Amino acid sequence: MKKLLFIITLVVYSSFQAQNNNVFPDYQKQDIPDHLIDEPVIILENRTTLDYLTGADFRRLLFRRAIIQNKEGAEEYSKIFINEVNNENLDRIEVRTIKPDGRIINLQENDIITTRHQEGNGYYTVNGYKIVVPNLEAGDVVDLYYSFSFNRIEISQEVYFAQKYPSLISTIEIRNASRFQVNAFLENGDTPCDVSERDLMKVYRWTKTDLPGLGSDDYSSLSRKMEHLNCYLWEKGSSLTYDYFYFRFSESVAFDEFNLANMKMLLANGVLKKEDTPLNNLIRFNDFIDTAFTWESVSSSKLNNRNPNDCFSDKVIAYSLLYDYWSRYLKLLKSDYILGYTRNKFDGPIAENYFIPNHLETPFFILMEEETPYYFFLPGRDRSFKVNEIPYEFEFNNAVLFYHSYKKKDATDIKFMDIPLNDFRKNNWNSRKMITIQDDNISFRRQDNWSGVFAQEFRKPLSDGNYPFDIDEMLTEAEIQDSSFQFDITEQESKCSFSWKGTATGLQEKVSEGISQFNIGKALTGFSFEISSDERNNDIFLPFGYRVKDNIYITFDSEVQLVEADENLKKELKNDAGFFVYSIAQADPKTIVVTLQYGMFGSIFLSNQLHLITEIETQVKKLSEQSFMYQKI
Repeated sequence: MKKLLFIITLVVYSSFQAQNNNVFPDYQKQDIPDHLIDEPVIILENRTTLDYLTGADFRRLLFRRAIIQNKEGAEEYSKIFINEVNNENLDRIEVRTIKPDGRIINLQENDIITTRHQEGNGYYTVNGYKIVVPNLEAGDVVDLYYSFSFNRIEISQEVYFAQKYPSLISTIEIRNASRFQVNAFLENGDTPCDVSERDLMKVYRWTKTDLPGLGSDDYSSLSRKMEHLNCYLWEKGSSLTYDYFYFRFSESVAFDEFNLANMKMLLANGVLKKEDTPLNNLIRFNDFIDTAFTWESVSSSKLNNRNPNDCFSDKVIAYSLLYDYWSRYLKLLKSDYILGYTRNKFDGPIAENYFIPNHLETPFFILMEEETPYYFFLPGRDRSFKVNEIPYEFEFNNAVLFYHSYKKKDATDIKFMDIPLNDFRKNNWNSRKMITIQDDNISFRRQDNWSGVFAQEFRKPLSDGNYPFDIDEMLTEAEIQDSSFQFDITEQESKCSFSWKGTATGLQEKVSEGISQFNIGKALTGFSFEISSDERNNDIFLPFGYRVKDNIYITFDSEVQLVEADENLKKELKNDAGFFVYSIAQADPKTIVVTLQYGMFGSIFLSNQLHLITEIETQVKKLSEQSFMYQKI
């Protein structure tokens, strides 16, 4: 067997050497379809090759041939961005241009300007290289070849056929000389696979023709609803377990148990109580991490390449370590648990038996106690753990579940589920404000109470000391002389109260003799609806389900009277999506009260209901413009 592997290594290496002597295939002029005549750039051929080599080496190669159609295309294609994946090494890059008269200009190594670069689209950023191709003109053909290598086999890959520009032909090829079995399947497509053997390697090839362009660069977030290739590796004879599935080729230390020193620390701090239930033990464990540990970034020197047991002893933690800590602790408790991974709702459900690690995104734990599931998700920005507090962005995401039993060596039971929805009716924001006006001086008191999702979002200030909401716009126009602030947190809700005294120039203004305008919009609670949608097929909208109630009491130093038409004293809107109520009333001779209420009747809406959400949102956005007129009696 060793001899055979050695021979394969030599053959594969020779194959690559032979290919690299002439990386560009011969060029023959091609006719451009009429419907692509006006495109600035057309990809004549795009070929992506994934090589799984002997040992633990992986190589990704790309050949792309493009024709420049016009001046716009020459400007765009003169700077090409190629992205790297998982810190791959750029081994080789070749670029040449073929002029309309047939002349071939090979860019020498010193002429190819490659700079480390980062691209982004507001959703995420990737690192890579920017290549500058000089002196491009309409009619030029540009050949690009590059190869990345990685000294660790990538257990899974997702490869897309389509590119930024339209492609006449696009090919994905897998060549396997490793000891692993390649499983590959197409999602959302039926392009046939051609299987062959070449140089003692299995070769898999998929080819598509006449592909429309995406209109965006490679770094853009591509929809999994597009046709693309998934491939992953299994060791022959292995079973589908989480430990194999995720950690086989990971640089992380495989899940293990806490060492004796850490067990003693847990006992000494009253965290581990063997007579208590696993659920209570895990809650105490999270509280211990919350109060005694320091959160670090994954790249921190305190965590890098260190054993998780040592990190735990030093009381440091990062998101990448949290699930390791949880798993060790649950093994210590000899508790069965479920490890789940979410998949974005807009990427569609995970097909059973056809999924890869790239499909699995945010992990979470489920602990069963008396047949009741208890969910543990990553803590929010405040680093507070809450049982069954499901982040709203994960609601009804598809998930893969791996069942772990401490009695079994392998957890082979895998199921699929949709993450439950929160009860949006618990998402309440109640605000009460008292404004007292004495001549030009103003005293202001405010109390806010949040529950549900609001309690998650507004639980603690950000790292810079500010809160993730605008306390009051009028504070920016106020000269504050004295103020106080208090923030209280309970298990189910968050409370905030503050007060200040001073002068505010923009809160009220004189309109005419004896009549003033009070700009109440500066004190109203406003919150824009957060609408998520699948923009690729426009079929689902998910507003941030919540309800708001705001009462504002304005007390003057003398008796006042509202000077407003009856139709301006109350505005009300109700439709099948939600409601909006705004009213102004005289509470007593010196006090005017403004009441605001709005909310949604649900948290999931179809696209044909978008106009109903927009009606409510339009009224909310107008709040900052609200005012009323009054006169002193």
